[in-house]
Amino acid sequence: MALLYGVLLLFIVNRKDVVKNKMQFLILGLIFSLNVLLIPFVGVCWRELALLMWFLLLLVYFRNKNISIREFVKFVNNTYVCYLFLSVLVTFHIIQPGFTGEEMNQFDIDVGNSTMTTLVGFSGTTAAIDSYSSIVLLINLLFSTGKIRLLFSSISLLAMLLTFRFTPLVAMGFASSVIFLRENKLITLYKLFVVTFCAFSFFVPLFYIEDLDFLDEITHSRAKIWIEYWYIWISSGISSMLFGIRQQHLPEIIFTESQGWFSNPHSSFMRLFLFWGTLFYFVFVVYLYKVVLRILNKKNLAIVSLVLVCAVTNSIVLWNENPIYLLCLVYFTYNIAIDYETVKEDVKLVDISRDGVN
Repeated sequence: MALLYGVLLLFIVNRKDVVKNKMQFLILGLIFSLNVLLIPFVGVCWRELALLMWFLLLLVYFRNKNISIREFVKFVNNTYVCYLFLSVLVTFHIIQPGFTGEEMNQFDIDVGNSTMTTLVGFSGTTAAIDSYSSIVLLINLLFSTGKIRLLFSSISLLAMLLTFRFTPLVAMGFASSVIFLRENKLITLYKLFVVTFCAFSFFVPLFYIEDLDFLDEITHSRAKIWIEYWYIWISSGISSMLFGIRQQHLPEIIFTESQGWFSNPHSSFMRLFLFWGTLFYFVFVVYLYKVVLRILNKKNLAIVSLVLVCAVTNSIVLWNENPIYLLCLVYFTYNIAIDYETVKEDVKLVDISRDGVN
């Protein structure tokens, strides 16, 4: 999947630009494909390094490329169609999840007098497609027009509903609520709340250890899982606390009939906290505060917020299984940075002109 996205990224700019900057595209596509090519040989630890490499490379790439929102939305929609097609094939057992025969995490839902099977993503889980669909839906509602908006909004909404997971709908509603805020103070409070809530959400169960039932219910059993991983983190030793625990060293604490025992924190933020370590995690959180507080465009803020909120209960959002989340996060922060610098220059020019008049 990473290799597919790396190749399709070539088509979001014109042919002349591809030729002119072919080395940048080649490197970007190579980094995207390293996950697919090397993990079977070097083990799970590579995923942590690959994620960091992707993130840094995307920051450099988007800060030096002028890709319009129209081109980027086209890329998002085209890759989503490819992913959805593969997901449908997996759902109906035409192909194996991830082409590798991974375990399916599919459910039968009673609807009236009939039973429906949930739509799953390419990797075989509903979590792989529900958050993805919500991001595609919101991007098209905010940035597309005409028939394209209607088509991709309808497709992504239908796909999201067929997962029978409504958490992304709630997350999308919260993220898009910033569009209706008018006062700058409220918008600033919204930004601070989003980053604080998302980055430290997995800390909340620590305050409810003796009565986790309600919290566990509203988080779809995430709260008890997070507590288990807190115990693991505390007993891991100072070195692992500061610099990260290797995934293969985490005990398998979750059991399902389809997958057996496995290890999954069910939170992108807790996953980064565990695998990157406390020091690097808090550097990442400071970066999030800096970027989000600089957002000027409320539409950009809504997309960034949705990615972050989806990452609270989904461990594959800020990870390298599907590059689209990281691409959206970095692309919209790139736009934010450019807008911010432009406004600063405009303010300086206004101040200079006023001084000249005085």
